[in-house]
Amino acid sequence: MASEPVKPAILALGHHRPCFVAAEIGVNHNGDMSLAHKMIAAAAAAGADGVKFQNYAVDDFLSNKRLTYSYLSQGKQITESQWDMFKRCELSTEQLVELKQHCDELGLCFFSTPTSRAGVEVLIDLGVPLLKNGSDFLTHLPLI
Repeated sequence: MASEPVKPAILALGHHRPCFVAAEIGVNHNGDMSLAHKMIAAAAAAGADGVKFQNYAVDDFLSNKRLTYSYLSQGKQITESQWDMFKRCELSTEQLVELKQHCDELGLCFFSTPTSRAGVEVLIDLGVPLLKNGSDFLTHLPLI
């Protein structure tokens, strides 16, 4: 039995429908709204159908502020607090509104990965047509 296709801003998804290409922005904006906007524009220029961000409250998933994370950035190894790193990339409701408006202007489907009921509600209030459940929340049945 075929179900009705999901209809984001620009095309329908489902059986016998074209491929939906999403640009994964996630937290790659590093908390820089200018960079986030440039990434949206680049996704549109590349022909993506939508862009996906992450909306979360760091305290939903990380409480130990002493945990660190090491990564390479511009050829240098960086070690920093995981809490600080994720907090820097946390998007406020106002920022989500701004990013969605930019996507709307460019004809892109804006969607996100929330980590809480509050995050889901923010996205629903914004009229986001898709929600992506994060792999670390696959067994979080109340969120699903």
